[in-house]
Amino acid sequence: MSIVLDRRHRVAAAAASDPVVSVLTAQWPTLGVAGGPPTRSAVLGIDRSDEAKVVSLLFDAAGALVAVAKVARSSSGERALVAEHDALRALGCTQSARLAGTTPRALALFRAAGRLTLVQTPAHGRPISVDYYSVGHVNDPSAVAVDLAAAGDWLALLHRGTWGGRTSVAEASRRWLLPVLEAYQREVWDDLAERELFAAVGVRLDAHAMATVPITAVHGDFWMGNVLREQPRRVSAVVDWERSRVSGVPLVDVFKFPTSYGLYLDRAEPWRRGRLPAHRGRDDVARQWAPHGDAANLVGFGYTYFGTGWFPALVRSFVTDQVRRLGVPPEVVGPFFVGFLAEQVLAANTDDFRAGCRAILRAFAAEHESSWLWQS
Repeated sequence: MSIVLDRRHRVAAAAASDPVVSVLTAQWPTLGVAGGPPTRSAVLGIDRSDEAKVVSLLFDAAGALVAVAKVARSSSGERALVAEHDALRALGCTQSARLAGTTPRALALFRAAGRLTLVQTPAHGRPISVDYYSVGHVNDPSAVAVDLAAAGDWLALLHRGTWGGRTSVAEASRRWLLPVLEAYQREVWDDLAERELFAAVGVRLDAHAMATVPITAVHGDFWMGNVLREQPRRVSAVVDWERSRVSGVPLVDVFKFPTSYGLYLDRAEPWRRGRLPAHRGRDDVARQWAPHGDAANLVGFGYTYFGTGWFPALVRSFVTDQVRRLGVPPEVVGPFFVGFLAEQVLAANTDDFRAGCRAILRAFAAEHESSWLWQS
């Protein structure tokens, strides 16, 4: 859930007494935050996912926003808050002041009224998703190129600021990729197409086991709604670090941004009934991929990675530029992409969304040998 407010944001009134405010007020002098402690709160939203949370805005006596609180409502929500807290603390300790300036600062992690609560500084800027859903945006090649460039520049900043060296493909697979595929087989089950794809992943990884990949921090949910900016080309903040890892293979974020961008093009301008004149190659994919089913995001995925036209070309350039910068062997990009798709299935928080993510993975299983991701 993105916390997006203008720097001048003020409120005149908010919710009544809040146990989070009471605990935080006592700790405030030790937290190193300018200004007075919070005196009131306002509930921003209640998350209904498996990682359920209540998000509140905390204001000082003058009505200025001073912090954001996330309160867990389940055990999985608690795990997510701990992960976000640890990631934000680690990022705050990096040598890069610019990177630290684009991430919220974790202020405190405590229990209030028995609920685990994470308090952090508010982030400022407008999510890229707001522009994404504005009229004509996704049909403008230059506007889309700016979005991808802003995301790519920030990823480079993250990777430089959290660089952890390199490790072998064999070790990276053992620690991050194979556990995802094993969890997928346990929790989702697999049919013949998925089984054959996972076997092909194993063969490719074995063939390049001694090659190396970089280790950096991983955001884990790097999509347009979590990427904020105040200038078109420069990211001002990245929020929601609940699926993050302090160290991992950075390809997850490289794949996540363009994949999420491509899935919803037809919904950015719904009055066109899914037809996008600026994306003519998308219609071709819709016809060619009909045998793979009618899952809502399937055509968007196929267009992004198998289609023709300016948008798939921008995506390919984005991914290949990031892969080249990171020094990832092209031969292992496909296997790690399969792991990314499997992880999206496992992370889906509704049955419908999980079914859609699985349809995408199964379609990739059928088509992967014609993909530039696999052919590299």
